[in-house]
Amino acid sequence: MSAAPAGKRERRKHQTRAALVAQAQRLFRERGFERTRIEDVASAAGIAVGTCYNYFERKPDLLIAVVLDSDRTAIAEAEPIFDSLPDDPAAALTAIALHDSRHSMAALDKPGWRHLLAATLEHPDTAFARSYAETTLELRGLMIRGLTQLQARGSLPADLDTLGVARTVFAAKYMLFIDHVSDDAAPFSQHEAEVRQAIDIVVNGLLGPRPS
Repeated sequence: MSAAPAGKRERRKHQTRAALVAQAQRLFRERGFERTRIEDVASAAGIAVGTCYNYFERKPDLLIAVVLDSDRTAIAEAEPIFDSLPDDPAAALTAIALHDSRHSMAALDKPGWRHLLAATLEHPDTAFARSYAETTLELRGLMIRGLTQLQARGSLPADLDTLGVARTVFAAKYMLFIDHVSDDAAPFSQHEAEVRQAIDIVVNGLLGPRPS
């Protein structure tokens, strides 16, 4: 008897959270993070302010929640990449890296990302910041999966340290992403080119030049 009401409550909680995150994402883009209040988000979602605080105690938590949802979508939508993963390691890793970057830029604009990065650095021990760090590791895991898939094909040495390579490539991509969101004038095409170049350099350095 209690299972159905409990399930209904969970669905309602999920819908409430989703509505708050969707409105936060919209308002952060339209007004900017600093000009958007939690009260504005709650009003736009048609939810009481007190209820909003039950889900998000701080405004940066809403910002991180937007990115968490985007990251989880990026992970879920990565399957087509692995279905047609190139044999070339640099091309494979670039496809995975830019899939991540495209989802990230769809989630927040550059000022929003700067606020998010500051929030996770200033308050790394909040539940939302920890979830962000965990999801970042899952995104890096996509690179490990790609490298493992290439190993199984024989495109990479069986004894390759896939974690070490993924760490190096992901760190390079992440730093380039920070550079990108720090420059409001930089087009995304510049980030794409820089990621391709960096991954090519890393792969050549770790694995040696590939046959032409």
